[in-house]
Amino acid sequence: MKKVNQTLEESSNTGVGYYKDFVTLVTKGLEHEVVSILSLYTAINFSSYRFEGHIPGIMGDLIALRVLNLSHNELQGHIPPSLGNLPLVEPLDLSSNHLVSWKINTALRVLNLSHNELQDHIPPSLENLPSVESLDLSSNHLEGKIPEQLTSLTFLEFFNLTDRNKQYQKMKENKNTQILGGNP
Repeated sequence: MKKVNQTLEESSNTGVGYYKDFVTLVTKGLEHEVVSILSLYTAINFSSYRFEGHIPGIMGDLIALRVLNLSHNELQGHIPPSLGNLPLVEPLDLSSNHLVSWKINTALRVLNLSHNELQDHIPPSLENLPSVESLDLSSNHLEGKIPEQLTSLTFLEFFNLTDRNKQYQKMKENKNTQILGGNP
């Protein structure tokens, strides 16, 4: 993915301006322009495309998107807060990248952030994912206790923190949740 553009054009019939959204994709040196991506796609799977750099914040404008998979790339930096603007995305897979921080608020049911470089503590803001059923945070650099707020996630069935030394007593109160982690 090379560039995301938004241009103001004028209709020849009405004289009214409108925005034309398009993405320029570069594959093997050839440029391809995809017009109106904001209304075209409901699922994007860019897994293992060897993308590098940051996740573009404009992805949060893909309002019809239902599935987003950017796993197994070389993406780095912060997960843009604009991904929280995707009200229909249920599975979000950002695993196996080099992402370092996150703050996501959506109707997600599946969130996979495993094998990244997430640091510090698990944020209590995860309670803002009320519909999450599967949460994978394994193989990161997270520390400390699991926030008590996560016990309010009544739909959470699978929570993976393997390869981390966490304290799980608060999450064990939610009997519907299967917890995988480093502690017995």
